[in-house]
Amino acid sequence: MGARQVGKTWLMKEFGKNYYEKTAYISFYNNQRMNAV
Repeated sequence: MGARQVGKTWLMKEFGKNYYEKTAYISFYNNQRMNAV
């Protein structure tokens, strides 16, 4: 949710990389069933 292409995903990935030893990135963008969630 929110504005498109303003860096939301990048920001969260950077936050995870800087503050946690391990992170997971899961994208529902190409999954139409999950995209509705």
